[in-house]
Amino acid sequence: MSKKAVTFTGLKWLVLSTASLIFTVACDNHPIVDPGTFEFDAGAVPPNARVQHVFAIKNTTNRVLQITNVSRSCGCTNADIKQKQLQPGETTDVLMTVDASNVADRVTQTVVLTTDSSTLKTFVLNISFNIVTGPWEPTPRQVRFGEHFPGQAAAINLQVYANGSGRIVGVIPSEPWHQEEIISSPNENPATVIAKLLPIAPIGNLDGRIHLKTSDPSSPEIVLRVFATIQPDLYADPPVISFGILENKRPNDVTLKIWAKRSSSPKISTISVSDPNFRITRVEDTSRVENLEGAFLVHFTGDQTIKSGPHRAIISFGTTASYLPVLEVPISFYWKGQ
Repeated sequence: MSKKAVTFTGLKWLVLSTASLIFTVACDNHPIVDPGTFEFDAGAVPPNARVQHVFAIKNTTNRVLQITNVSRSCGCTNADIKQKQLQPGETTDVLMTVDASNVADRVTQTVVLTTDSSTLKTFVLNISFNIVTGPWEPTPRQVRFGEHFPGQAAAINLQVYANGSGRIVGVIPSEPWHQEEIISSPNENPATVIAKLLPIAPIGNLDGRIHLKTSDPSSPEIVLRVFATIQPDLYADPPVISFGILENKRPNDVTLKIWAKRSSSPKISTISVSDPNFRITRVEDTSRVENLEGAFLVHFTGDQTIKSGPHRAIISFGTTASYLPVLEVPISFYWKGQ
């Protein structure tokens, strides 16, 4: 039987002369599977496809491991095990294949490998995918960059399968903190778009949009959501200082620590407080504590006249970073004294 291979970035489609389709993820360094349940998500695949993925399983015990049984979630799923007996520390490949001919929507198929070990009883391997039902099927359906520090960059490849004659012809981001670019050739299907998280992304939980322009008049644009969390690499402990109810002007102290989440985090350069009834004293010689940028005593002095009632103040720590020029720590107390 003749076959023609068409290779895309990260994916390989093998079109057979019988008009069936094998959808294979090409991966030279597939991850090693440890005990438990593991899933590979193939994303969107065409109707009548065969979905394949190679899992690498490892004998993590100190004795010879024998695979004694293979069970499948349905007759459409198969597992080809390269080696069923493994020495301690040895790995072998399992080629899992799912025939999607009778799948209409989203599905997960499972292969369970049972062993003769009391400590490593089973390997549970899952393949999930969904069948293309509309004119466009992006994989992933949402771009999630995850958590990053300020100034860091990241990239995710996005693949968009066209179920018709249309193609992706352009891409426009809605926000300045991410950028997208088509990296596949104009006629490739699926099209490959690289989404980039830029170093200028601001601190916070970010939610944006990617606008994919198409050549299909009936669906000229695809809008995808893009998410990222940029966490500050300096943080205060506690983040808010509460002195509670104060009834006299005797000194009250609270210890405040500023922690750094990485070695390249900014440094504290200046300290100020908005209420003259507080004084901030830096505790010396904190260099022995890993990731501790500074420790401070926040003193309530009561030197100035205070009106009865609730009060708020702000401690401002100036930093050496342009993206975090000031780290603010709120102070609250209720003055009940005379």
